[in-house]
Amino acid sequence: MLTVISEQLGCLTRIPLRSPRKLNDLNDAISFYEESLHLCPIEDESRDSSLDNLGSALVARFTKRRNVVDLTRAITLHREALSLRLAGHPLRDNALNHLALALQQEHGISHASEDLNETINLYH
Repeated sequence: MLTVISEQLGCLTRIPLRSPRKLNDLNDAISFYEESLHLCPIEDESRDSSLDNLGSALVARFTKRRNVVDLTRAITLHREALSLRLAGHPLRDNALNHLALALQQEHGISHASEDLNETINLYH
């Protein structure tokens, strides 16, 4: 129950971010998503969503602060979410897309061909 509440608070906190993305609101959303993930047991069927939501919020914060730590952590979280959304999972395409978008951001910094190749492979 606490996991669901924290997850919903994270979602609600991100709603105003669609227009003027205030960093404090984004930080609050990240805190709620972290709390949700912390409360979510590893075997919980909603863990993939907690991982994906936190990863997406960290990517959003990265675009504001340009702190590579946020992006690196987001990629790790998106990879874990993808590993829980096997072929046939109804949200696997979301996990693939979110990971690919994060890797594109990373490629913009590192210019490493591995990031670009992985991104292309995720879209195929």
